[in-house]
Amino acid sequence: MSIGIYFAGKIGHTDWRHALVERATGQWRILRDSDGPFDFTMGSHRLTYQGPFFLSCDHGCYHGERTHGRGLGIRAGCPAGDYPNPPDQTRLAVQRRAIEAIHRADCVFAFIHSPTCFGTLFELGYAHAIRKPTAICFATRRLARDMWFSSQGARTVVRIGADPHDQLNTVLMRGFPFALDNLRGDPQ
Repeated sequence: MSIGIYFAGKIGHTDWRHALVERATGQWRILRDSDGPFDFTMGSHRLTYQGPFFLSCDHGCYHGERTHGRGLGIRAGCPAGDYPNPPDQTRLAVQRRAIEAIHRADCVFAFIHSPTCFGTLFELGYAHAIRKPTAICFATRRLARDMWFSSQGARTVVRIGADPHDQLNTVLMRGFPFALDNLRGDPQ
């Protein structure tokens, strides 16, 4: 059985999601809509990456402040020709895609390494509202203390550590998303 997982967190050019998937699979992967959800293995766990997906050539052409990796407001296209005419990506369309991906997922894993992860906080609130099991990894104890409100969900597990791969692997080995009681009270 594969676990559908949505990776919430601040989006950036070749960000932590790419590194996590590469470390788990041994190969680099572009995370874009045209490829859709894909399966990969982490330890003994089969996972299906549900999102988010970027409009991305991975040259960084579509990444920037408040773009969610979707090229919001960018009309010029990729100079290398990977996406010569980017589709019109409204903020509402980007939000809708994120919500749809959270619905498809069995659980949400969030890596928070910046206090400016405003979209991530919305994604976590939405996942909580529809009762999705959620694991939040804060990169530092300071972020965990400052963002305490986001980690209070009944189906939420909190971890502290700078390596999202290790933190996800730990919660999976301990039963996430199915055995939440095994993970309570363990923000390490």
